[in-house]
Parts: sequence; C-alpha cells; structure tokens
Amino acid sequence: YLFNLNIGPYLSGGSDVTPNAGGYSLLKGFNQTSGASMRRIVDFSDLNKTNMILPTGQSGLYNSPHYSDQAPLYHEGKYRVTYFDKDHIVSSPDFKHLRLIPK
Repeated sequence: YLFNLNIGPYLSGGSDVTPNAGGYSLLKGFNQTSGASMRRIVDFSDLNKTNMILPTGQSGLYNSPHYSDQAPLYHEGKYRVTYFDKDHIVSSPDFKHLRLIPK
C-alpha cells in the first residue's frame, strides 16, 4: 500500500492489530488511510537509551531541512536516540548550542 501526504509516497503496511500500525479502508481495496504519528521505544532502566522516530520530520515548516528528514528512517524501521540526561545531551555528536544575546 502507498502512504502519501506531501512526503513520499512510501510503501507501508499494517493494521490496527500490528506493531506497524495502519488503518485501511475495506471499501477502497484495503488502501491505507492512516498510520502512527510517532514510534517510541523506552528503556525505563536507562532513559538515555530511548529511541523515537517521526514519519515526517521534526519541523512543520515546509522549507526546513527537518521537515521530512526522518521519513526515510521511519519507513526503513529505524530510530533516533532521544537523550534525557543533560550530560548525555551535551556530549552527543549531534549537540548544537544556540546562544541568544539581546541588544
């Protein structure tokens, strides 16, 4: 089945009773009509091992590089690590620091 908003289309499967959740229409040849808005795996013994992915991207701005940058990962079944501890966050190779100084 093809899943398409304005990103994709991506082949996607699943139903309301599968880990790869997806809704479909019986009247439209089982074409997918909905899917998960986020996937998350949480290790409560170490929150810094939490994995998460969005089906599109972090930004809702169409011209942002983060508008659709997670879509390929999502559809390949991959995840991104989400750190909770400040030390893990600042030591991450992806960490960026933005300092805003008023005039």
